[in-house]
Amino acid sequence: MLFLRLRVAASSIPLALVCSLMPVASPAAHAATVSGDEFTDIGPTGPIDRGDDPGTSAAAIQQTARPHVTGAWSSAAPWPLGALNAILLPDGKVLTYGVTAGRPSYGFDYDVWDPSRGLSANSHTTLPVHTKTNLFCSAQTVLSTGRVLITGGEENGAPGGGFNDAVNDVNVFDPQTNALTRLADEMSYPRWYPTATTLPNGEVLVHGGRDDQTANPTVVPEVYSAVNGWRRLPGAASHDVYGYGRWWYPRSWVAPDGNVFVVTKGDRGMWSLDPSGRGAVTRVGTYPGPSTDNRTPAAMFDVGKILLTRRDGKASVIDINGARPTVTETGSLRSYRAWSDATVLADGHVLVSGGASRNQQLDAATRYVEIWNPDTGTWRKGAAAAKARLYHSSALLLPDGTVLTAGGGPPGPVTNLNAEIYYPPYLFDEDGSGRLAARPQITSVGDLDYGTSFAVGVAGAQQISKVALVRTGSVTHSFDMDQRFMELDFDQADGRLTVTAPRNARIAPPGRYLLFVFDERGVPSVAEILRLAPVAPHVSAAVQTGSVTLPQGSTARWIPVTFEHPFERMPVVAAGAASSNGGRPVMARVRNVTTDGFELKLDTWPHLRSRHTFETLSFIAAEPGRHQIGDVALEAGAFTGDGRWRRARFDTELGRTPIVIPQVVSDFDRRAATVRVRRVGAAGFEARLQGNEAAERRGRRHGQETVHYLALTPGRGRIDGRPIWTGVTSVSVTHQWKRIRFGRWLATPRVIAAGQTARGGDPVVLRHDAITSRTARVRMQEERSFDREVRHGAERVGYVAIGAR
Repeated sequence: MLFLRLRVAASSIPLALVCSLMPVASPAAHAATVSGDEFTDIGPTGPIDRGDDPGTSAAAIQQTARPHVTGAWSSAAPWPLGALNAILLPDGKVLTYGVTAGRPSYGFDYDVWDPSRGLSANSHTTLPVHTKTNLFCSAQTVLSTGRVLITGGEENGAPGGGFNDAVNDVNVFDPQTNALTRLADEMSYPRWYPTATTLPNGEVLVHGGRDDQTANPTVVPEVYSAVNGWRRLPGAASHDVYGYGRWWYPRSWVAPDGNVFVVTKGDRGMWSLDPSGRGAVTRVGTYPGPSTDNRTPAAMFDVGKILLTRRDGKASVIDINGARPTVTETGSLRSYRAWSDATVLADGHVLVSGGASRNQQLDAATRYVEIWNPDTGTWRKGAAAAKARLYHSSALLLPDGTVLTAGGGPPGPVTNLNAEIYYPPYLFDEDGSGRLAARPQITSVGDLDYGTSFAVGVAGAQQISKVALVRTGSVTHSFDMDQRFMELDFDQADGRLTVTAPRNARIAPPGRYLLFVFDERGVPSVAEILRLAPVAPHVSAAVQTGSVTLPQGSTARWIPVTFEHPFERMPVVAAGAASSNGGRPVMARVRNVTTDGFELKLDTWPHLRSRHTFETLSFIAAEPGRHQIGDVALEAGAFTGDGRWRRARFDTELGRTPIVIPQVVSDFDRRAATVRVRRVGAAGFEARLQGNEAAERRGRRHGQETVHYLALTPGRGRIDGRPIWTGVTSVSVTHQWKRIRFGRWLATPRVIAAGQTARGGDPVVLRHDAITSRTARVRMQEERSFDREVRHGAERVGYVAIGAR
């Protein structure tokens, strides 16, 4: 798919010449300079290879001299598409997508393969992508729910779309229905060639990639939560990590400290990314020796230990268990293997398959595998495959301990619509007969939870020598984004194992894992696929939202409101502006806040005391302190206010100017009052209580009240499953209706809003109406206790739009 962008037609260049013009980019390349990362898609090149075997229910193992030493291969059988991306699903099936024979259909088909049916034609379910997203060169991972999150891709083939231009689309594949669905909740940035990394809390970090053919890198990471949607990490934006020459499928892993370790090419930087809050990235070292390479793979073969291969065929082990990473040289491969794949096997050894000693050169293809032993640091040469696996190929560990290899091309020199299966040496009898060894069998498995022990039943009286846990694979472009290996402690008695689970989610992030047991000869069982679930939050959510419609005549009545879930600590409550069903000014007052609920009533100015028609108010309640809601930072606090301007300071600076929603939560002075806010900044704001104009003119200021406030930075997120959008207007809201537009579509939204500037001196309340999925109207409403004039100067208004679940 990728070739250097030249100023001559690609079709006029001999293939061998084009392939020789694919250098590694200089890290200092500028946007306007053609670099090795600026490629264009010229479509499939060379013949299409559908394999030599028509496909059978059992993959035929090819004879080889010493399979117990070298392993062995199946014959190459047809595959419905070029498997650029391969993902092991929770049910043991394999999802692949990538290319077919024609350029317009890149990424518009996907296939589900059932390994129990071998490589026969009826083992595949191939379906079209109906979501209008081209999945080509996207990133994917299996969520803790078992569904597959697919992020990004390109416009190639879309009506009016350019080739290799990125999209911010997000698709989800459901293994139970084989259905692919496009989420309305898109990424903030287009991404082509991003990496998806599952975090310890079950969220997914998506980082890297570029946004168009000019190779502008997408330098701001973002995080996906199935509950809270997307949040950006502007504090982790970095050209050093994701800039020119470094945006290409960043090599990253969750480290034992819970942060994400990233190693970059070019300047050989080693980085620690903190995904909490606004995010942060810190350089923690420099990789010694030659630069890493986009075309060479890496794999986490043990807790906090990474095998990294390089352009010169050398390899190193990076240990990220300490405060700073350490790098140790290990054995070298026999040669450079461009576009090879590294797969952690069931026993923790690392298989490198495919690639070529000269990039994309068929006569330089390396068909034999190499297996690295972490105990000795040495490589062993293995059996040779029938097909060359070059650019756009994939390799994936299967539950039976074999490895599926598939794909390769385009661009040429051949487009492989076929697949082979590699049988590692541990599957064969040690006598050299070539027979498959008898395998231990798992008969039962208990629940897998962090920091506990679980029972594993095994058949017969076989002695078990090792128990291993391997994260299910999700691979593309020479990088398996989530695979990791760990050996587990265990005790054996009477055909039953008591196995110690991983200590925490920093060692084993939530998701699906293959559990293997090994007999005394080192032969693995067929794996059981187990789920490590994210640690569940407490039922009492730290932030909740709700809506109340107060009945007609309720200005003199307190209405009890109950939270959906009780809080652990007494929360902060803010209701914001009321709807505009009645024409007279009205505002909300709250009292008696508890962990279970509060009381609410409508307040009118003293000279307007009368029945008021029903109004709707929405509220947010949050436990005191700082919360992260998507990419919205929220601080919930309180202060004692009165008729004078007082400064309220946040516990720590928010980093960005927030909106402030204030709320009176007492009735010490029972006269109605509105809370005015001004001078809002990242460190705090000023506020005062303001009575009606007649009282203020006579010098009768409002007495002390307890005031709650919510400070929210602009952005998007979710509160108890409801999408929210937080924004602020320009200084443009007056006594006339002003339409505001939300930054995202919301189903049946409601609005919480408050003024932010206090520019007009007269008392004023904010009202809202005419809410649609994209917009609402707001206006400032004065009262007439002193004069009949109700014109009001322009104010800035902050708002929170809250959609339905």
